[in-house]
Amino acid sequence: MNHHAPAGRSRKLARWKELLADPVGQAVIVAGKPGSGKTFLLDRMVAEGLKQESLCCAAVRYVVPPTDSPGMVMRNIMEDVFFAARAKVGLLETRTSRFYQWNTVIDRLGLAASAGGTGSGGVSRTTSGNDACALLNKLRYDPSKNVFDQFRERLELISRWMPRNGRLIIVLDPEREMHAFRHERWRSLVATLPSKLKLLFAQRPEDPLVVGHEVLSCPDIPYMPGTPDGLAPLEDADIDFLLAGGKRLRTSFRTGELKAKLDFYRGNPYSVGAAIAMLEFAEGTLDDLPTDEVPERMAEAQWNRLATLFPGDPEVVSLFRAYAVLETVVPDAIVCAVAGVEAESLERYLKRPYVRSLIRDEPGGRCIYHAYLADTIRSTMRLPDGSWNEEAKRFHQIAAYVYQSRLHSGLYPDALATLRLPEHTLHAEGPNAFVKALCFCEEAFRTLGLWVAYGNLLEKSLGMIPAGSPAEIDIRYRLGRLRMRQENHDAAQREFEIASERIRSYDDPKRAALLTMEIGRLFFLQKRWSKSERAFRRGIEAYRKIGDTAGVIEGLRALAEVQIRLGHTEEAETTLDESHRLCETITLPRLRQRTAAGVLCAIGMLDESRGCYDKAAERFHEALDLTKELYDREIEAEIHLYLRDIEQQIGDLPGAEKNLAKAIRIFEELHMIENAAEGYYHLAILEQGQEKDMVAGEHFHKAQTLFRQLGNRRRTDAIEQILEERRRCTVNGYAP
Repeated sequence: MNHHAPAGRSRKLARWKELLADPVGQAVIVAGKPGSGKTFLLDRMVAEGLKQESLCCAAVRYVVPPTDSPGMVMRNIMEDVFFAARAKVGLLETRTSRFYQWNTVIDRLGLAASAGGTGSGGVSRTTSGNDACALLNKLRYDPSKNVFDQFRERLELISRWMPRNGRLIIVLDPEREMHAFRHERWRSLVATLPSKLKLLFAQRPEDPLVVGHEVLSCPDIPYMPGTPDGLAPLEDADIDFLLAGGKRLRTSFRTGELKAKLDFYRGNPYSVGAAIAMLEFAEGTLDDLPTDEVPERMAEAQWNRLATLFPGDPEVVSLFRAYAVLETVVPDAIVCAVAGVEAESLERYLKRPYVRSLIRDEPGGRCIYHAYLADTIRSTMRLPDGSWNEEAKRFHQIAAYVYQSRLHSGLYPDALATLRLPEHTLHAEGPNAFVKALCFCEEAFRTLGLWVAYGNLLEKSLGMIPAGSPAEIDIRYRLGRLRMRQENHDAAQREFEIASERIRSYDDPKRAALLTMEIGRLFFLQKRWSKSERAFRRGIEAYRKIGDTAGVIEGLRALAEVQIRLGHTEEAETTLDESHRLCETITLPRLRQRTAAGVLCAIGMLDESRGCYDKAAERFHEALDLTKELYDREIEAEIHLYLRDIEQQIGDLPGAEKNLAKAIRIFEELHMIENAAEGYYHLAILEQGQEKDMVAGEHFHKAQTLFRQLGNRRRTDAIEQILEERRRCTVNGYAP
């Protein structure tokens, strides 16, 4: 907690104590404008809860980035609980690590002992390793199940394992704005929140939980201070409470003069808290305080005071400027690298009370404690035209370099680096470099499942680059492919059409051929067979003109699939014969085998359309042998899907299920989320047809979770209808 937190607001705290005493599970929204003291009040509410002698309270706090959807937040909480007991507290970087917080929760509430069978009455404070493992195994996030239902179940377990007077407080404090996608999930969770749990949300007046009708209509959500309009200014009693805690305030200033000066800020929590911290920790005088009540002027005074405290010491200024440029919570290693400061120097500065009051500890690192101060520091690094000065550009350049080195330093991409690398590259090198960095990070976005964030950044880039430029064509091509994955076909077609119009101004036949083929695939997904056929023919001709034999073969294969759908099997056979002949002309062995495997699959599809299932299966197995020689896992997975189709046709449902499971396993290994989602959906359909209702339900949930991660609302809602029908069937006592 920051030293200058407005710890008063006695009436709000009294109301909070009443809510805390009630064992009913509840969410509480603390609403207010930036600088109104939301985070400070949340900190105080947690502190008050921990002091209640009649209750056994524990708390964890999450700063929620704007890119994190409700599902991601819930998943993070479940994963943190699981890994908490495995973390060695003494080896963690900061006291505020969520692992440390969850270890404290487990110990304080006696969760492991309760899970071990001692009951919810007298709970032992001794947590054995075996009990902790048993607890965590029951709480561990299962990616095969729906994240929302799973989160509710895990909270129910925690509630059941808590003592009767136990309370778990989970604070969700958005970094800036809150992710709006599927925010109604919070409302549905709150409606059935287990007892003894309290969710505390900080929200601005425009944030989704405040403006969303679904949440406002929920009677179980109380507001602080009673309405969603926002926190009122501090009252005299609140300010008196704050002044009573400062030793220097009591000894160096006359109470009347001090209060008269603070009254000038009209009870603004940010300005009052900052003024008191400046006087208490920065050896400030009343004359040092700004005479303007606007919070931005107070932030300027804070920054000026910091420079006054460290004359001739550029390191502390560099540290704060680095934190401001980095914007979000970052580990110490990153801010030290950007600022050019040793870790020992950072620790030394943090021992100074005023510096410490301006930096907030969070799980995963630190940041400047308030956006007003961070914005003020960033403004000092801008030129009159609004562009960054050379120092800021250097900071952004170093940050981009650090994040690029971290991006693939492990087996799994770094999420912070994936999200921040394009932004820092933009500020360091400009829009064109931003586009390149965004494309460079595409694989990491895909692996991490951050498709919604990736789409937002692609759209953002369109406003930065010249219309009709090659960069715009590339972005619209990628955005169109993303919208296809999300099954937003209208948006995908719009992006492809604009890109097609733009590319006419350039002599770039390779890019034009790629785009034309993608348009053909879009029409194929829309089952617009004639348009798909024409697009594929144009793409094939474009590849012929540039001498791209592999492209021609791929186009012929796609064309044959359309011809099969149209029932033109003889034309499809002629098309595949040509593609087979062209395969023999490819000189590169690996490319020849890969294209041959694709052609064999297309011939197998033709045989299947004619009802020659044995012959089709033989073709697919030949192709499978080729892909295993190549170790081409993606095509191998596709062939398993073709074999699944054959086995379904002949009624071998267990065989179809086996091949589909193999394909899903490969898609997950390759982090091909959209393919895995489709696979789980069809696997659930197969299992439901075999009356494997329990496992089918799990796979429907898994498919829904992955489609939601992709931002595919249509499929997410469609599966929700299936699940709702399954629930009705279960209630009425008949099979789904």
